[in-house]
Amino acid sequence: METVAPPPGATDAFLTPYHVDRAKIYIHGRYGNEEGLDTDIIAANIERTRFPVPSCVKPVGCSC
Repeated sequence: METVAPPPGATDAFLTPYHVDRAKIYIHGRYGNEEGLDTDIIAANIERTRFPVPSCVKPVGCSC
């Protein structure tokens, strides 16, 4: 896992390129042991919020 540190004076916007990865790490860490919650599906849906959307990402359950 890559670690980044904002330079002095930077705002939270500095972390914008990492928001998808941070959200996926949070979901797995916070809800990974919750029964009845599939954090892999949630993380896959979070991945779909990345822009531009990677062409290799297919909707869950899609046979295309």
